[in-house]
Amino acid sequence: MVFNEYICQKSPLMHRNTIFYLIIFLVIASCKVIKPTAPPVKIKPPVIELKPSFISLPIEIDIKNVETMVNKELQGLLYEDNSFADDDLKVKAWKKENFTISIKGNELYYRIPLKLSIIYKKFIEFPEVSAEIAVKFKTQFVLNNDWSLGTKTNALGYEWISTPVIKVGSFEIPIKSLADIVLLSSKNMIAKEVDASIKSYVNVRSYAEEAWAMLHKPIHLNKDFNLWLKMVPTELIAVPVMGLNNKVNIAVAIKSVNELLMTKEIPHYTEKKFPDLKIAKSLEPGFSMNLNIGIPFTQLNEIANKELTGKTFESGMKKVEIKRINVYGSEDSFVIDVTLDGSVKGDVYLKGKPFYDKENNIISIKELSFDLDTKNKLIKAANWLLHGGFVKMIENRMKIPLSEKIGEIKKLAQENLSENRSVKGLVLKSDLKNIEIDQLYITSDELRAVVFIEGKLAFIVEDLMKISE
Repeated sequence: MVFNEYICQKSPLMHRNTIFYLIIFLVIASCKVIKPTAPPVKIKPPVIELKPSFISLPIEIDIKNVETMVNKELQGLLYEDNSFADDDLKVKAWKKENFTISIKGNELYYRIPLKLSIIYKKFIEFPEVSAEIAVKFKTQFVLNNDWSLGTKTNALGYEWISTPVIKVGSFEIPIKSLADIVLLSSKNMIAKEVDASIKSYVNVRSYAEEAWAMLHKPIHLNKDFNLWLKMVPTELIAVPVMGLNNKVNIAVAIKSVNELLMTKEIPHYTEKKFPDLKIAKSLEPGFSMNLNIGIPFTQLNEIANKELTGKTFESGMKKVEIKRINVYGSEDSFVIDVTLDGSVKGDVYLKGKPFYDKENNIISIKELSFDLDTKNKLIKAANWLLHGGFVKMIENRMKIPLSEKIGEIKKLAQENLSENRSVKGLVLKSDLKNIEIDQLYITSDELRAVVFIEGKLAFIVEDLMKISE
């Protein structure tokens, strides 16, 4: 009797305990623990395509300086013929005054006033007389493949400033013959002097060789950021010489592969042999260079954990919470190690490729999916996680904003490439227009982005600038 009463009094409590333990049992039974194999840290060596571009190397020759030099060389008696043979004339020619040179296209035009002393003999020797004549010339010049400046001079004609007058009876000095003699003889002499003056005044090859050697050596642009500009020149190209604003303009472009590097060590370089010049009808405009920037996995993990840790995903009665994210690289893909708690306990692994979204200026992940071993484990233990929006949730939140970083890079590059005088005798001038991510690749400890920078870049060798002073 007593026993039966005890049973009746305790049975409700026992009933509740039974239900509680049953629930615990069911929860434990429904909670699946998985242990898939983590994808290995296996890095695929990247194939980085660096695009060649053209660096301007302007060379200018001030015609006024050539004019001054030629006038200095051409002094006093310029031509002398002391024989009556062939033409019955003895002629001496002096430069009357300094002459001017003008330029049009690739041609120099000049007019040289000469003072003449003439003795004419025809049966008798006439007294010496004086006259003045201005001879006109045109010199065409070209830049040859061996970097030499070639010239070709032609006579354009003459005009008498004061005409010689000798007339005794029916005998007269043959004026046209006299002019032709002066023109022909002075043409050869003037052409020789102009050619020699231009060649001695500017040795284009030596300046190009100097620039070629300079451009092979990495340039330390900024010590605070350990920023280096490394160039690998491959060709030198020029267009036909042209005159502009009373200057001879030799437009030379250096074809080169260029990189901005952030490193404490001097980048390795190998100087190539100085090449022959290639002559082209026109030069390709624009300059481009590549800058490698790194985003460490530690930084990526900070972004990922901030966005995803604590987030939950539900499907029906099942629910998981993200406890931790760890991102690393395997070959050319991200591996996202997600630690879960709830209906599924353990780590699951997803793989996807880094992708640059140009429109939104972000790095995101494409083709994200569960790693094969994780997928096989989930098929048996938690199939519901495969067919829901779990992967999409991860994909949507794994985004790395780049607008601020790219802005900083452009500012840094512009500031350090504009009027930069890090190398004695060399001035860099730039105008950067466009900057964007060109390639992405993964290393053992970071995501690296190849930043493609476009604009204009000129190298001014200061010794060359002295030609125009």
